[in-house]
Amino acid sequence: MLGLEFVNKNLLESTYSEAFQYAFTLRNEADYTPDTDISRERAEDVILSAESFLERIKRALIELGWKV
Repeated sequence: MLGLEFVNKNLLESTYSEAFQYAFTLRNEADYTPDTDISRERAEDVILSAESFLERIKRALIELGWKV
């Protein structure tokens, strides 16, 4: 959905969609796969990507005329 609505319309770079998908995959692993071990490094990478994603989404919304 993110890729379809934002990336394909050139409102967001594909790296953000990929990072979002990666975070979603890790969450699913943690929730539904017993004995999943997500390292601190992977978690920190996801957090950094999420912070970057939020900043970029804010800019995209501003570009679309939203007040953020």
